Formats: sequence, structure tokens, C-alpha cells
Amino acid sequence: MVHFRSLLFLIAGLAIGLNAKSSSGDSVLVIVEPQRQDNYSVFFNGLKEQGYDITFRSPKAEAPLIIEYDVPSFAHVILFASETKVFAKDITPQSLVGLLSSNTNLLIALSSKQTPLSSLAAEFSLILPPPGTPLISYFPERQEPANVIPVSIPPTHSILSPNLRPVWFSGVPHALGNNPLLVPILRAPPESFASETDGGSSEALADAAERGGEGLWAGSQLGLVTGFQTLNNARITWVGGVDLFSDEYANKEVAKGVQSGNAQFARDVAAWTFQESQVLRIDKTTHHRVNTTEPLEQYTINDQIVYSAYISKYDAKTNEWAPYSGIKDLQFEFTMLDPHIRTALLPVPGVPGKYSITFRAPDRHGVFKFVINYKRKGLTFLQSSTTVAVVPPRHDGYPRFLSAAWPYYAGALSTSVGFFVFSALYLAGDSREKKSIRLGTHIERKPPRRKHEASNLNLGRASFGSANNPIPAFLSAQADLTFIEQPWRGTRYNTRSLGKMKNAVTLPYIKPINQARQANGTKNEPTESVILSPVVAMNATERRARSTKKDKYTEVERERNELKARLAVAEAELVLLKDQVRVFHTQTIALAAEAHQRRTDAIGKLFSAGSFVEEGFESVLLHFNNVDILMQHLPPTSLSYTTGIYFLARPPLCLPLRVPSCGRSGYWFFPLSAPLDKKFELIVEGQAGEWCYLGTYISSPLIGYEMQLSEWMTLDEQTRTTHCTRVTLAGVNNAPYQMVSRSSMVDIKRRYDNGEWRIPCFSLHCVGFNMPLYRAFHAAAAQLRVAPNNIHVPQSSGGSQVATTNRMASDWI
Repeated sequence: MVHFRSLLFLIAGLAIGLNAKSSSGDSVLVIVEPQRQDNYSVFFNGLKEQGYDITFRSPKAEAPLIIEYDVPSFAHVILFASETKVFAKDITPQSLVGLLSSNTNLLIALSSKQTPLSSLAAEFSLILPPPGTPLISYFPERQEPANVIPVSIPPTHSILSPNLRPVWFSGVPHALGNNPLLVPILRAPPESFASETDGGSSEALADAAERGGEGLWAGSQLGLVTGFQTLNNARITWVGGVDLFSDEYANKEVAKGVQSGNAQFARDVAAWTFQESQVLRIDKTTHHRVNTTEPLEQYTINDQIVYSAYISKYDAKTNEWAPYSGIKDLQFEFTMLDPHIRTALLPVPGVPGKYSITFRAPDRHGVFKFVINYKRKGLTFLQSSTTVAVVPPRHDGYPRFLSAAWPYYAGALSTSVGFFVFSALYLAGDSREKKSIRLGTHIERKPPRRKHEASNLNLGRASFGSANNPIPAFLSAQADLTFIEQPWRGTRYNTRSLGKMKNAVTLPYIKPINQARQANGTKNEPTESVILSPVVAMNATERRARSTKKDKYTEVERERNELKARLAVAEAELVLLKDQVRVFHTQTIALAAEAHQRRTDAIGKLFSAGSFVEEGFESVLLHFNNVDILMQHLPPTSLSYTTGIYFLARPPLCLPLRVPSCGRSGYWFFPLSAPLDKKFELIVEGQAGEWCYLGTYISSPLIGYEMQLSEWMTLDEQTRTTHCTRVTLAGVNNAPYQMVSRSSMVDIKRRYDNGEWRIPCFSLHCVGFNMPLYRAFHAAAAQLRVAPNNIHVPQSSGGSQVATTNRMASDWI
């Protein structure tokens, strides 16, 4: 009977062990090619025996959907289609990431070929080698190919079973990034490496090494199987080769008589991925004051608080959560923005799964949190946060007297006592002084007279104005009392000084007055009031006048200082503006010079740089004032060699003309009446009454080289105004002497100043130098002998500027 009971218990335990399930669900979707499904029967049958509901689907099949109505259809997904490059439309890297966000676990196998899964691995900080780069190792010596490698398992690993036998691996390795959420499960052997050549020849290895590791990954830093746990505790495992789960490697021996550990390794990897192992959770948290059990919404500063957390671990064999006290490095934080308290949360002996800490609330009020944030590789993340308030004590919660405030208490008491003592002494001294007066000491107290009004001296003579009381001789005249009121006039004295001055002035007269009163039988009276009251006063009108003058002087002085300050500020601003104008003028000249150089280069490209006069030729200036008289003195034969003569007056009647020298090509601006595309003789004026013959020219528009705004600004104001007037007149039926509207001229000038309008430029192509005409002009000018003033220029002539004051035409530009 006992033997039968033992057998029943053994069968029940095996059944429980075989029915181990995941903590997050039992439904599994396997995406694999149908023809390769039987290659992994050992692995799939093991999952079925554990109670998982497995559904198979082809990579290109449309059903069953992995996500339907934004809800995952399965708790776990396995992708063993490592060679497939095209999946169904619902299997994309984005949809797989969405599964992780919905707490669906993934088990993905990679391939040495480039697939969509390869690009997804990079999003999880896995760095894959180039396509066609498998892992190769020549150690230990074996009959298998170099890319079929036995890999030893660490004897202790939190995810894998202890003392697990080596496993066979064939596939692609990967380097691990710096992401802290990565969980290394299986690393490559130290003597292995990844090569671009499947054969792994020595030449390929040497070539990869010479390239500085560009095509070489080597050593135990490479990962073969790596897990990744998201912040919401969803898990994904990347396997470098799907053959790791194959029946061939599960039944293959790693040594004679020693079967490989591939089957158990695959089972352990699936258990961690499907959240069967290393799964923790916080069941509840409590907090309360010491010696109480009820939690509070707010605590008082310096309260003793007890915080407890109850943690359990999932047991896949019993499919239950059991209290777990195996965490030795759990931390607790009491935070308000930053942790004010951070300490170890230790398990309570004798109470499984309970972790508790007692601490004193900080001496700072505010909104605090009880925080547990436990993150360890391989384990489920534990996170808990509870918000409470910490407030100051109530008004009746403080002690009656604070020991730290005794210095302030003593200071307040000493100040009060000192005040009473001083008041008593002050009042007692005043009473003694009054008592001495009552005892017979005559002390006359009068307020000091700071201002004495002028009064009539007759007040002082009231007792002497009768016949029985004649006026003393020293009071008979006003002039005699002038010296009495002189010392007080216009001066301020304190009480003591004023008393001394009164005594000094009145003592010489007290005795005679008293003698006179005794002779008349009158009682002696204080002489001070009789003599000084009408003497020491000062005219109030005079004082007000002086005060008014002083106030006016002060106001004028203040305004003067303000004007000085404003003048200094204005001078500083003027200096600054002058500097800015100087810089602007320099920049304008530089821009104008640059524009001139561009036109000169363009003229040089259009026309030859040669001259029609001999080298060293210097044209002599012509002196005349009246063009019509000059033309009358020209011989008729000289005009037969030309088609027309154009006289160009000096500024401000013209705009700039730029010709290097006689017989050379150049350009000018806005020749209003000059012939275009026809030959003409050009004569320009330099100084008043000084003209120069330049040669025979043909003028035509120079497109794209209009006068720049900088050149316009370098012209003088009169020249610009004259040009605007000419433009205005030209726009009114070409009437030379018609009245010009000021508003229209101002508008034209504004357009030029703003750069809205530009003055056209015309080329001057020199086609000859008429030497007979040149001599005829000089002969006619010699006959005239006209003074160099009183210039007369016909209206038909244009205008131009000759920028020189020298006597030689070759210097004109």
C-alpha cells in the first residue's frame, strides 16, 4: 500500500513538471518553412509536452495574423525562417516591435544572409558582421567543418541549467552594443572568429587581419545567443543560427559517448524567453508609522516610518507564485525629485517574501515617493512608486521653548530691561531739576531765537517816553543803536553763543538804565528784553528774497549741469556717427572702384587696347568760352572730314566719363543727346574754359553694367540734382526750358537713392583720331584768345564729368 502511494506521488510530480507553463500565456506561433518543420521536432515536442499550444505558419502565409485589431493573437512568437527574405505583410520589423510593446515574447533565429531580421537586430544594439561571414574555429581538432563548432557552457549561469554539456553551433555571431538591457546567454569560444570566407582559409584570415579587423570578429566578446528585456518586461532572444534547435545537433555527440546539451540548452532558452524562469513581481507594498498599522496619506517631518514590500517568484513547475526572499541587493529610495534617503531593503527573517526598512522622515516638507527600482540582467524588473506628503508639525506639535532660541530670548529680555532702566533714570533726572527750581534757584529758560523779526525801537523806549521818564542819551538816536543789531544780522547762532553775545552787548547799558529807573522810582526790570527785542530781528522780506535768489541759482546750476551732460552725450554720438560715415564713405569708394574695374575689363574684352595716337603724344588743351564762336572760326574744310562734333561740358552738367587717354576706348553714362551707333568727334571740358579733343568714337549701350548705387552716392549733390532734372525734362516732351515739377524730381531722385532706378552705361569705342580737326580747333582757339571764364554751353550738348585738375588730357579719367 505504501509502495502504491509513493508511485502515485511520483506520477503526480512528473505530471506537474511536464505541465510547466509560462507566466504570461501558453499560446505560441511558430513561423517556419513547412519543409523544414520536421527538423526541429525535438524542440517543438518538448514545448507541447509542457502544455504550450503551438500554431505553425508559413513565412508568406496570410493567416493566422500575429496582431488583430491591435491586439496580439499569441503570447509568444518563434521565427525560425532565417533564410526567408520576403515575409507576409503583417510580419514586419515594425509589427515585431509592436508585439514587444504588447508584452509578447519573441524567439528569433538569424542567418548569415541579409534578411529583414538582420536590420531589426541593429535596433537592439546587436552589430552583425557582413553577409556571408559565419563563425569559424579550428579548435578543438575534429572531423566536422570549421563552421560547426562545439561551444562550452559556463558552469554557473542564472538562466541555464547547471553543469550543462557543450552545445553545437553553426551560424553567424554578433557584437554587443552598450545597451544595458542586453542579457548575454552564450558567447563564442576565445579561439573562434568570423571570416568573410566560408572556408576560413589562412589567406582570408591574414587578409582580414591586415585590414585592421574590418572583416574580422574574434574572441569571447562575440555573442551567439543574446537576450533583450524591455522596460515593460517583454523578452526577445536572438540566436545566431537556427541549427542550434535542430534534431541533428540535439542527437549529435560532442565526444565519444557524450551527447550534446543542445536539447536542454534550447529548453532553457525558451523557458527564459517565455517568462517561465527568472520572473519576479511585487505583490504589495505597505507603509505606516512605527507602532501603528494604518498607512497615512501624509507624514510629519522626523516621523519614524516603516516601509515593507512583498515579492514573489514564479514557479513554472507548480504554475504558482511563491514568496521569494533571495534578493540580497534590493534598494529602497525616499525621493522628492532627488533621493533624500537611499538604503538597502533587506528581507525580514522568518517572513518569506517580505522586505522591510524603518527610517526617519527627512526634515523637509514636500511631496515624496516610496520608490523601488530593481533592474538586474536576466531577472524581471521590479518597479514600485507610492506618493505621500511630508508636512511640518501642527502648531501644537512644537515644544514650548526651543533650546536653539535661548540667545534670542536673552537678547529680547535684556533689551526690555535696558529700556525700563533708561526710562526710569531719564524721568528721575527731570524731576530733580524741577525740584531745584522750586527750592529758589532762578533759571530762566527761553527757547533760542533762531529768527528775530525787525521791530520798532519805540518798544524799548516805552518806559522812557514820558516827561517824568526822559529818554537816556544813549537811546536818543537810531544811529547809536546800529551797532547793537549788527552782530545778529544774517548769522545763525546756537543758544549758548547767542547768550554770550547778548551779555556782551547789553552789559554796558544795564547800569545806566537801572540808575535812571531808580531815580524815577521805577522797579528794575530785565534789561535784556528792553534792548534786544527791537534790535536783533531780521527783515523777513529780505530773507525771502535771498532764498528765492538762491533757489533760482540752484535751478540754473542744475539746468546747466544737465545741458553739459546732454552736450557730452551728443558729442559722443557725433563722433560715433562721423566714424560710421567715414567707414561708409570708404566702403562706397571701394565698391565704386570695383564696379569701374569690371567695366574696364569688359571694355578691354570688347575692344582692342590699342591707341590711335603715337606713344608719348600729349594733347594740348583748348581755351574758349563760346562754342558757337569757336565753330564760326573753324575752316569749312576741317568739317568735311567728320560726321558730327559732340561737346561734353564739365560737371555738374554731366555724369562720369571714363577714358584712359586720347584715342582710347572707354565708357560714359546717360548721353542724352549723343548719337548712338554713329561716328562723332568727342570734345570734353575739364576746368572752366579748358577743353580737350579725345578722338572719333562710336557709342552703344553696355548692357549689364549700369551705374551702381555706390557710384551714385560718390557723386556730389549738385551733379545728382542736375541729372534728375535732365531726366524729368526728358520725360516732358523733351522741352528744355519747361518748368520742372519739384514733386516729380524728388520722386525720381528718391528712386535713384534707393537703387530702384539705375543709370544706363554706354560704351565709347574709339575708331580714330582726326589730327586735321585737332589742329583746326587749336588754330581757331588761338584766334579767339578767350578768357577761361563765362562758359556758354548749348543745351543740345550732354554732360560728363572729367575727374582731374591737371593740364594734360592724358591724365583725365
